[in-house]
Amino acid sequence: MVLLILTTVISILSVLVMPKCISWIEMYTTSLFVMFLGSVGDVYLDVKYDLYGFFTKGVSK
Repeated sequence: MVLLILTTVISILSVLVMPKCISWIEMYTTSLFVMFLGSVGDVYLDVKYDLYGFFTKGVSK
């Protein structure tokens, strides 16, 4: 668990310190697009195919 936390913190810090060739607005826009695309994919898979029910509809008993 300690290794996981340490690796995560080091990875996040290295990404924040790394020089970037794109502007902040491009990073912000890309992040928003990815969140929107993930949400649309989750809703589509859940509503159309009911894939998040794990083979049964509704809450497990």
